[in-house]
Amino acid sequence: MRHASFGKRLGAYLIDSVIVGLIAGIPGGCLGGIAGGMVAEMDEEIFVLVIVAVVLIAVVWSLIATTAYFAMMWSRTGQTLGKKWLGIKVITTEGVPPSFWRSVGRALLGYMISNWILCLGFLWMLWDDDSQCWHDKLFNTYVVEA
Repeated sequence: MRHASFGKRLGAYLIDSVIVGLIAGIPGGCLGGIAGGMVAEMDEEIFVLVIVAVVLIAVVWSLIATTAYFAMMWSRTGQTLGKKWLGIKVITTEGVPPSFWRSVGRALLGYMISNWILCLGFLWMLWDDDSQCWHDKLFNTYVVEA
């Protein structure tokens, strides 16, 4: 089992971020555009409530879309589109793709924790003997060459 390089992992993450950004951003942008088009007809208090509601809906949709994208892809084949294009995959210690719920945890909680403190959790693989990031350690996964 050959561990994926930092460059490949970063490249796959950037590709996946663009894809998820489109999946999450287009509906949010449309909803914001619709709300913005109704501004002239609203009282100020209602306008503020609509903006808060739109932002909350966009944030919730973004979390759902991001988590679903990563969890469904990882649990099926171990590869998101970015990982597939760069020839790497996520596996468990048993050498198989993680379960759906392990993938949900890795995507939602694991990535959140790895982002804390200047993304130190993502950089951790650079000096870890098993090339694992914090989210890999938390959910017993590895990213390897496919």
